[in-house]
Amino acid sequence: MWLWTDVLLISIGLTAAAASAEITMQLGPQVGVALGRPSANAAGQRVAELPAPTGPYGVGTLLYDWRDDTREEQWSSDSGRGRELMVQVWYPAVHSEGRETEPYVPGFERLKPSLNQDWPGMPQFKTHAIFDAPLNPDRRLYPVLIFSHGMNSARFYYTSLLEELASQGYVVAAIDHTYWGPGVTFNDGRTVRYEDGMEELDAQGKLTPDEYDQLMWAGVLVMIADEVYVQRQVARLNADQTASNPFHNRLDLARVGAVGHSMGGRAATQACLEYVAFNACASLDGLNPTFYLRPKPCSKPFLLLLNSTWGTSNISPSLAKRYLSAWTTPKVFVVAGTKHNSFDDTPLLHPLVRARAPSDPVRAHSVIAAAVVEFFNEAFGYVIGTPRTKSGLMQVDLRQIADKDSGSGTKTPK
Repeated sequence: MWLWTDVLLISIGLTAAAASAEITMQLGPQVGVALGRPSANAAGQRVAELPAPTGPYGVGTLLYDWRDDTREEQWSSDSGRGRELMVQVWYPAVHSEGRETEPYVPGFERLKPSLNQDWPGMPQFKTHAIFDAPLNPDRRLYPVLIFSHGMNSARFYYTSLLEELASQGYVVAAIDHTYWGPGVTFNDGRTVRYEDGMEELDAQGKLTPDEYDQLMWAGVLVMIADEVYVQRQVARLNADQTASNPFHNRLDLARVGAVGHSMGGRAATQACLEYVAFNACASLDGLNPTFYLRPKPCSKPFLLLLNSTWGTSNISPSLAKRYLSAWTTPKVFVVAGTKHNSFDDTPLLHPLVRARAPSDPVRAHSVIAAAVVEFFNEAFGYVIGTPRTKSGLMQVDLRQIADKDSGSGTKTPK
């Protein structure tokens, strides 16, 4: 099962030219939101553009190739090889007019065969981030967010959200969870292909439901460990006095949040509960069915956003009670006009996903991004600009659900 289950691109075989043409037809003007505009790529094809970030800062980005030699790489046949991660950092930068922006997929040519497995003829897209742009001097310290993608996804598929967070004053370290996406390229030229990871294993259809669930939970545990490792690496960056390091003594390590979508949201939720390094958590449609009843709830700020297609149908009274036992004051909202993939870039960029979206994807992105920004602004006491409206969000009362009689069971989203 691929994360974007309603695309069915492998059987459709959509070409890049047809895709870009349909994107152009699907785009329409909206009031009050930054609309993704068509632009031309190197081959002259017209492709979608991500919504422009709305914060006061420019956006810079850097890539880091980090290896945790304290952990065995479970998916590698190379015994003794540590767990290697590509991490892309988006950050508040000085506005750099006229400079070339970073590609949507760094290492695109090396990854193209793997990306073609899910999106045949996928084009490159224009971003708004400048590689190695100067960190904005406006603040002495910037809060940090550690981001995890969903199952069989990748960090770059969340670029619109991550650019927005950076433009609002957050340093965001987004992890490519190796072997849990369509592929990843490393600085030494090594490429982990589609065929090497979970997505290919899942596509073969050889897993029983129990095996699928067990493998997924094992993956959540790996993601949690990745998040903890990356948080420690970010702390090392803050201490690194190397002249080329823009983050020396510029990161607010007392304000570190965990964020993730779907499977990554589950991991972020659990990491925030279990590790003192994380001070707040936002889970984007990452409902976690594995909570146990805790003797004492956690007082850290917690946000859970749910898509409106499933709504609260997957929250049983038992699960609501476990969430309430885990968090003192959980904030739970349903985002109007959304599906599970509304939290990534695919409805913004892919014509078929856009056509099947329950509402305007640009509007949905705006609501989701505003909710995440405002949550962390409040959690960290870090306010920039004018608070934006919470229209498009419906608050969920977990206590009301917990008081209901248990039903016949629920289906947990993967």
